[in-house]
Amino acid sequence: MDYEAFMKIIRGRRSIRFYRPDPVDDETISQIIEAGKWAPSGNNTQPFEIVLVNHKNLVEQVDKIISEAYKPIMAQKFGAPTVMLVLGDPRFCDAYPQGFLREEILHSSLSAAIENMMLASTVLGLGGSVWKSIPFSAAVKIKDLLEIPQLYVVKAMLPIGYPKKDVKVPPKRDPIIHKNRYDKDKFKNDEEVTKIIKKFSAVKQLFKLRNF
Repeated sequence: MDYEAFMKIIRGRRSIRFYRPDPVDDETISQIIEAGKWAPSGNNTQPFEIVLVNHKNLVEQVDKIISEAYKPIMAQKFGAPTVMLVLGDPRFCDAYPQGFLREEILHSSLSAAIENMMLASTVLGLGGSVWKSIPFSAAVKIKDLLEIPQLYVVKAMLPIGYPKKDVKVPPKRDPIIHKNRYDKDKFKNDEEVTKIIKKFSAVKQLFKLRNF
């Protein structure tokens, strides 16, 4: 694969929030998870597990729990036929070097697996899913609902399904690059950061509520 083919996949990924009810076959889901398996992880611990939920009633309950946790900011139900819960096992932190923030290594490992799976879902025609973080209060309820041991971290929920509609290309800005040392002339003040948030945020309502 050349660079442009690689970038086409990356640019084609979208955060999909509305899905068709069409089921996703097991082989496609297995391919998505396979991509996650090959992500880099701290000391090659591969500390993630997946809970797939495709029973309609359970999917709706998970959606409801997460939606209620986000009220009044941005309550939203996705309507995907399958949701994928990405779990992290914090016991693997014992494998990470002492003197480091071991939990940060755990979360970085989980994030790498999630990104791989989102890109795989793009290649497989699912659009890319959306990375839905799980508030602690919702995670506790979801663990109870799905009988997940409480020691696990619920890193994210990925809806798995076919997009209901095309999603516009999101605006991107060029990264700020510093050579050898931090260029203080490129430092953004608080007002500049707020303007960037308002311009590029995909969830405008969130920032209206925060009075930006």
